[in-house]
Amino acid sequence: MTNFPCATIAALDGIIKFGWVSGSLQKRGGYKVRRGHKPLSKNFREVAAADFPVRSYREGTGDAESDDWIEMQEGFDTSEYYFAIPHSGYVWVLIVCNESDLEDDRFE
Repeated sequence: MTNFPCATIAALDGIIKFGWVSGSLQKRGGYKVRRGHKPLSKNFREVAAADFPVRSYREGTGDAESDDWIEMQEGFDTSEYYFAIPHSGYVWVLIVCNESDLEDDRFE
């Protein structure tokens, strides 16, 4: 997918259905997405609830902890990008590690 620590996640009805974790994030302890989990991210909940069920395309951004979305040994701050897709009902979420966390000693 990429050399940058990130994940792509699909949520339906506010619950994680499936997703992919980049190899780089796996090396940093992010093994897989939390299928069946309801993310605690306030921004995600707002995007998911704004037009439920999803009837129109929407985008949004926010910040959260990585372990809210991904099974992690130790969580870190992430940036989130949301895309609500009509007809499918899914909200796609791109999770990206903040650059400041990349400089953390635990990633060396």
